[in-house]
Amino acid sequence: MFGPRLLPRNISACLRDLKSAKLEVRLSAVRDLGRHATGPAQEEARTALCRTLSHDAAVAVRAEAAVILADVGAAEHLDELCDALEDPALRVRQMALVAVGELGKASDGRVQHATRLLLSDLAPEMRFQALIAARNVLSESAFADALTRAHDDEDPEVRYIALRLAEEAWTESTPPPRSLLAAARKAAKDDAAMVRLVAAVVLVRAEDPSGADLLASLLNGRAAGLSAEDEAEALALAGKHRIRAALPGLRRRAFGGWFGSSPLSWHARVALARMGDARARRSIVSGLSAWTRDGRTLAVVAAGEARIVEARPKLEALAREPGGADPDAIARALELLSESAEA
Repeated sequence: MFGPRLLPRNISACLRDLKSAKLEVRLSAVRDLGRHATGPAQEEARTALCRTLSHDAAVAVRAEAAVILADVGAAEHLDELCDALEDPALRVRQMALVAVGELGKASDGRVQHATRLLLSDLAPEMRFQALIAARNVLSESAFADALTRAHDDEDPEVRYIALRLAEEAWTESTPPPRSLLAAARKAAKDDAAMVRLVAAVVLVRAEDPSGADLLASLLNGRAAGLSAEDEAEALALAGKHRIRAALPGLRRRAFGGWFGSSPLSWHARVALARMGDARARRSIVSGLSAWTRDGRTLAVVAAGEARIVEARPKLEALAREPGGADPDAIARALELLSESAEA
């Protein structure tokens, strides 16, 4: 029952097990090749991964080989990865495109050509991934053109990633590009809630008056298809910009209803506390006395993010207690409180 632990495969064992009739064994061997693909047997391991990518009978194994080639930075095998962009299986083509996008360069003509073609692929999954690859392998102007076309794509997830990528290219230290604002205003009327939420985030960040109302309506509603990450960002913006119209949605997430609180209750409480909500502020301050170090550390982060100045004495006390809370989190929270006081 408690037999000896199996030793990691050496390169010879990996090559042997790639010929196994069992899918699980071949998958495991491919993953072990990733360990050898950055060591003394690098060339042999990477060659075996390329051979697997092009010849294994199983979609899962071929796709895993593409992923590992990307993970180990095998840019010298971009030709083999480009060949895999014509694999009959969509999953393999997707993973190969992920690898091409990570490893390719704008100077590589074949990579550029393949990416341009895939921006118009029949499969929306490939158009989605091609946009991400285009950010790295196309020129700035070609990437901007690709985003402009993708804002009108028939697939909502492609429209979503196009707007996300356009937003990521903008830093708040510069005025928002007119093209981004135009795309966000158009996306504010999109049929898909996830696209409208990104539009709201862009418009709020750009201090466009229409953004606050849109953000509040999405947070107050029950829209489906929103990712937790996007909702958390929207909650943080609502708190930072003090969008009081979003209070019903914030309170529902922060304190729950008949069926308990939301997974985003922490984010909602921070947002409410930034807006001066007494209940949220008390909840965060009481968390500084939680039983566990992790619980206290979460409250420390929340107190800093929410700029709860009345938490300073407790934060300073925690800093003096061995094991009170994460010291870096305490230092950052105190720094935020000081910046808030100076402002």
